[in-house]
Amino acid sequence: MKKNKVLSIFTSLLCLTSLASCANAGKHIISIAVYNGDNSYVVGEEFADTQLAVTYDNGDKELVDITLNMVEGFDTSVAGTKTLIISYGGLTTEFEITVSNLYITELVMKDGYKDQYFKNDDYQANDATIIARYTDEHEEEVSVTIDMIRAFDTSKVGTSNVIVYYEGLTISYPITITNPKVVDYSLSADTSTVYFMHDEFKGITVNVTYENGVSEVLTFDDANEIEGFDTSTYGIKTIYLPINDEKIEVEIEVKKEVKSLSLKPGQNLIFERDEELESLVIVVTNYDDTTEEITLNSDDITDFDTSKAGVTTINYSYGGKSLSFDIIVPLINLKDYEESTDKRFVVQAEDEDYVDLSEVSTYSPGLEKYEDANGEGSTGKCTANFGQVANQTFYLRFYSSYEGTYSLEMNSQSASNKGGSDQVLKDVLSVEVDGVDTPAQGTSLKAGTGNWANMTNWNWATIATDLTLHKGLNTITLHSLNVDSNKRLPNIDAFAITINSVK
Repeated sequence: MKKNKVLSIFTSLLCLTSLASCANAGKHIISIAVYNGDNSYVVGEEFADTQLAVTYDNGDKELVDITLNMVEGFDTSVAGTKTLIISYGGLTTEFEITVSNLYITELVMKDGYKDQYFKNDDYQANDATIIARYTDEHEEEVSVTIDMIRAFDTSKVGTSNVIVYYEGLTISYPITITNPKVVDYSLSADTSTVYFMHDEFKGITVNVTYENGVSEVLTFDDANEIEGFDTSTYGIKTIYLPINDEKIEVEIEVKKEVKSLSLKPGQNLIFERDEELESLVIVVTNYDDTTEEITLNSDDITDFDTSKAGVTTINYSYGGKSLSFDIIVPLINLKDYEESTDKRFVVQAEDEDYVDLSEVSTYSPGLEKYEDANGEGSTGKCTANFGQVANQTFYLRFYSSYEGTYSLEMNSQSASNKGGSDQVLKDVLSVEVDGVDTPAQGTSLKAGTGNWANMTNWNWATIATDLTLHKGLNTITLHSLNVDSNKRLPNIDAFAITINSVK
């Protein structure tokens, strides 16, 4: 490794003088001395250019380049002090050199390093370059990599020092950390921007994207964290969300105080199966007696379900007030009627959508009104424990999308004489269809041998035929007559409504 040095004149050299014959022009060399000699080397360095001052016996002087074959003892393979012997013209002279290990004496930051960062930014490769200066005065540029970083903190806005470690030396340089500006933001889907007068703050969640490409989700739960929140009056209000050094504007609507909710009169609440709700108008009455209308569809009502026939109670809330109403999917509806092969619709006795036992009492307080129906022909639970009670009334109610005629059947099992005999239905119950007395037909078969509770002999008995089918609500009333121990209401498992014809 060649180097440039400031050459030193060595004056304290031991000169060995003697009369020597010189073959050149009959002159004799009387002394030699190292001139401009370099006495500082590093490990592995080659012999440096230097010269020898030669003096002749006639007083002449000249400078002679010293070559390596004139030198003994030159060795820079290891550090230390070395004595060189230089021979020329029969004379010799000595001088010492010092061999040092090559190492970095100083680290310097190269101009142009990155000194501006956003909060929470990471150090990236080549953000900075250092200059390493060595003992032989040559320099090398080194890109600062993450493994050379000993301190780098952008967690707080302000200034900070980055500390770089390299080859046993450290160097630090200052950086400035700032907040990135917001370039885009949106409110989360669950953030409400609609309030009513005197409502408390509901919280705001905002999705923010900054100029450095970083995105984050910020949630404000406390009204004290924001500016401008006020629900003492109604109208459009602007609130301000503090994000870093900025204030982001968000609009909320404050509505009037709600006094009551009601359905707009004349609306249809009867739906075909799987029918969607296109529009349902809710009338909002405010405390200042002004009104407004809200139009809802299926997506606005979480309880809306027309997947099966029945009655569903909808609970709708708005402005701190609630409204309950029923939607009905008729038992005899277009889709089910068209898909049915036998036009027969079965209703379980325990199905509260259709069967109303609210006026019925069991013959002993605390007994269950239903029990499991076992045995061939049973389809679910059955009525129980009110067979001996006179003047019991229960109702079968169902809606139809059609007008026409139908027949009514009952799947039952006789409770008469502990199941020991069949029960003629007209002897134990009366039937009204939409307020019209309809004589009961059919017989409920005995339960079989032994206790009637074995539930082993279910059968379908026709109660009435050619009944009028109304479009809308149809009501069947079953009423127990004066019964005794030998004549009891049968256990009822299910009803079947078979459509004979439709208009």
